Amino acid sequence: MIYEFAIDPAEVATWSSREKYGYVYNAFGIGTPRIVARLPKHWRRMVWDAFKGGTIDEQARIEELLKAMGEKMIRRPIEVGDWDSDWLSAILEEDKLTNFQAIISSSKDRVLDNLIGFEDMNNLNKLWDIDVRVNFDRSASEFARCFRPMLRLAEEIRFVDAHLKPHDLRHQAVSRALFKEIVANRSPDTVRVQFICQDSDQKPDWDTFSLRLNSWPDRVIPEGLAVEFIRLQENGRARFHDRFILTDIGGISLPDGLDEEDNPTPQGGRATVMRRDEYETEWQRYKNTTVDFNLEKTVNLFGRL
Repeated sequence: MIYEFAIDPAEVATWSSREKYGYVYNAFGIGTPRIVARLPKHWRRMVWDAFKGGTIDEQARIEELLKAMGEKMIRRPIEVGDWDSDWLSAILEEDKLTNFQAIISSSKDRVLDNLIGFEDMNNLNKLWDIDVRVNFDRSASEFARCFRPMLRLAEEIRFVDAHLKPHDLRHQAVSRALFKEIVANRSPDTVRVQFICQDSDQKPDWDTFSLRLNSWPDRVIPEGLAVEFIRLQENGRARFHDRFILTDIGGISLPDGLDEEDNPTPQGGRATVMRRDEYETEWQRYKNTTVDFNLEKTVNLFGRL
């Protein structure tokens, strides 16, 4: 639901007109399904190198675009592309390692399935026109498929489900599938994972809850991954409602639980990319230093699966 896009710096340098600027300004970043890859590290400088001058207004628009896109970008710990060659050749080497949803460039010297130009950035192009609301079968494999791109990109992830039942195999199956996506193609120590749930009089006490988590390191959590479990109690400031998957690159709201259905209804699961304002509110709310809830206890578990 949230995907990585690689954008040719030379392409961005052409987006200084009022028309192009207006179209792309809100198309990337938090609150959208598109996050820009910062490739190479000096990507911003390459944009300015490619910018052919222009009016003060055009320069200001490029600066604003770079600021908006640069608020949150995907960085790869190791760059395999040779940036001394042309950008497109280098980005194709990165694409072999991990596929981008799309590569945006005006270069026409290659025919690629995921290469698009500005003229392709419209609702007729499936690489660009990404649904912010999706339905999926509520099976572990479909949870994984639906959220795979986001989980593999994010460096900080908070699962929020007031009604987590650690002993329930349906909850275990979904968490196992999601955790496996998090550590695919990267070291587990490069990502921070939290699972936030509710403490109330209707829930098992902390000792019972933590006891039911005892099997998770061997049955649910991949080897090397650390997961912090946090229980929060409502204090009148806010209430638990929808489930969320909150990350440093955006958030997803789910009205249903993070667990399997016994006989999944086709397309019975629902998920929505959160608007920026919704995301920022919930990102600040659900953490172990929150003032909107009272913190009960936390426990860190380290995977051995």
